[in-house]
Amino acid sequence: MNDPSYFEKVKFDFPSSIPNPINSLFNDPLPRKNSIQASNNNDLSESKMDDRPGQIFTFVQISDLHISKFAKSGGVMHLLLFLKQALPIISPRHLFITGDLTDAKDVAGLSSAQQLEEWESYNSILNDFNLRERNNGSFAFDQRGNHDCFNVESWDSYQNFYSKFSLSKTTGYVLKSQFNNKNYCFVATDGCPKRGFGRPMNFFGYLNSNDVKNTADAIDTHCRSSEHVFMLNHYPTAVMRYGNLKRNVDGHDLTLNKVSAFLCGHLHLLAGGIGDDLKAQRKDFLELELGDMKLNALYRIFAIDNGIVSFVDVTLPIQKLPLANPEPSDPLSVIHSDIFKNGGIISQPPIILVTNPKETKYFIKSREDFDLIVKSKSIRMLIYSFEKIESVSAYIDSMLIGHPQTKLEFVKVSQRSAKFANSNYEPLYTIDWDPSLYMDSKTHNLTIVAVSSSGENQKLTSYKTIMFNLDVKKAPLPLNNFNSGGFVMGIDFYKTFKNMSFILYILGVFVFLLVPKLISEQFLYKIRSEMQPIAENTDFCWKHLLETNWKTTKITILAFWIVGCDF
Repeated sequence: MNDPSYFEKVKFDFPSSIPNPINSLFNDPLPRKNSIQASNNNDLSESKMDDRPGQIFTFVQISDLHISKFAKSGGVMHLLLFLKQALPIISPRHLFITGDLTDAKDVAGLSSAQQLEEWESYNSILNDFNLRERNNGSFAFDQRGNHDCFNVESWDSYQNFYSKFSLSKTTGYVLKSQFNNKNYCFVATDGCPKRGFGRPMNFFGYLNSNDVKNTADAIDTHCRSSEHVFMLNHYPTAVMRYGNLKRNVDGHDLTLNKVSAFLCGHLHLLAGGIGDDLKAQRKDFLELELGDMKLNALYRIFAIDNGIVSFVDVTLPIQKLPLANPEPSDPLSVIHSDIFKNGGIISQPPIILVTNPKETKYFIKSREDFDLIVKSKSIRMLIYSFEKIESVSAYIDSMLIGHPQTKLEFVKVSQRSAKFANSNYEPLYTIDWDPSLYMDSKTHNLTIVAVSSSGENQKLTSYKTIMFNLDVKKAPLPLNNFNSGGFVMGIDFYKTFKNMSFILYILGVFVFLLVPKLISEQFLYKIRSEMQPIAENTDFCWKHLLETNWKTTKITILAFWIVGCDF
């Protein structure tokens, strides 16, 4: 960030094309891109949480695609369904893909290698769904995960197919997105080792001191006026190692003291339920790990409503996960197969994302204005659906409080991305409420029930419940996810393994050196005790040596030397 001319060279002003620097991000400052979105409502000078639309900024995150030339289910099938059905329904402002774009494994899944066919297929999908050109190139962004740098010796390596076939083609970027005269900053960093190891040795990510400094400078320089800063990395902080940054402001590390949320992937859902809710409340920000697209078909919708950040996790409407590939002998051929292209839309219930009141356990105390919720006039929610919404009901503590309505006309899915080309689709529903009725320091539950038609005279119903508490002293509420992800997210695996290595070293020294020494000393003491009377007779020692064959003599010499025979 100390070279302003660099940013001038990579400055992204529409309709310019996105720069594709091949040099590693952390040998140079982060490339910067700008995205300006016009307001849907010109009179927002006194914006409040009421029934007015045009105040919500949305984006979507997916992670861990694992496009594989060998997998007979999931992976590419889930990605295609997401792009064909889910993304058009939501039509967000941005799409972020946080790593593991390809699988990079052999047919047995034991060893690793970058597979050119997987990257070519990923490239074809990007082109087929117009992800590169959408919104003048400001729509979709990706970054590397550990699978994307398996066996990649360096950024300049021929095996680094990410630098050739991806969307971003960089080791990181800064995206400054403007909406309703407010700035939102997205900072992506690459935690891949500078020299990519083979599977399974690069499970951990790393940013050295220079990387951290460049990231901190990028945030300080380009995100200073941003209402929220989102940091994106494939690796959760629990499995990342950060180099030291000695420069501090007011005692806070510059890297994270402006960050609202750290968005990542990598751990999927782990196993046995311990990864079902991989989230953590850090000192100044939320850390949110997203489950994988590969097997669990998950994606996450974010909405920023008047500066309040909310999100919801959604699973693709698949009856049995993972979705089977109709071309099992050649899984990647499904990309160009008529079987998939001509397939219909899978019916799915409405998707409900409540933006006010915010679910209190995710409140970001250092970034969000709690008074906006306390003084709000309406309960606000986004309800996404392929078909028209027939009815919406709102309940607080199981009591019906009314039926939220919308001021917006229904827009067909096929028209959403075109109508909101440089904006985001906002299916806002609201209902008036009086927050003072719930300012009793108690935690209340809000349940929204939305019903839509499937187009076949069938009703599709969704339920969404959040917990809220309007006592600012209790915000944020505990996540209560210790057994389902909090424990994992709370571990510093680097320090843990470092300490374990020291303990194992001590144990190794004890087991393999000290224990044998103690045993041998006891054994030798016993031999000395038994042979000492014999050893005192020097003549016996010599006579024994002369009368015994050479093999026996060598052993005897050693034994007599141990017990002290005088030669």
